[in-house]
Amino acid sequence: MKLKLIDSQKRKLYKSGIILGYKRSLRNQNMSKIRVRIPGANEINLQSRFLGAKIFYIISSRLGRKPRTVWGKIISLHGRTGIFLAKFKKQVSPVEITSRIYIVSKSALSA
Repeated sequence: MKLKLIDSQKRKLYKSGIILGYKRSLRNQNMSKIRVRIPGANEINLQSRFLGAKIFYIISSRLGRKPRTVWGKIISLHGRTGIFLAKFKKQVSPVEITSRIYIVSKSALSA
């Protein structure tokens, strides 16, 4: 998936966030859906911009190999405090909890 620059002045294509944990209830947890905190997305009108945005996190690999990226998508809000639910095709490893994710804006993705 190729990314293009949003603005010629800006060089940053993404906004960063943190993986908080899985979507869960008292006895069950869904490992393909995670909770994500995005700093600075506390207002309702800002939160609607992130819905449907592509996100990814980087899995570091052994020496000599390229790091892998795992792509997902923000699917819904989780309260009003800047926390979102995101869905990945594969399960997110428990090692990746509290790791950094990157949110790509919709306008930065090229078709």
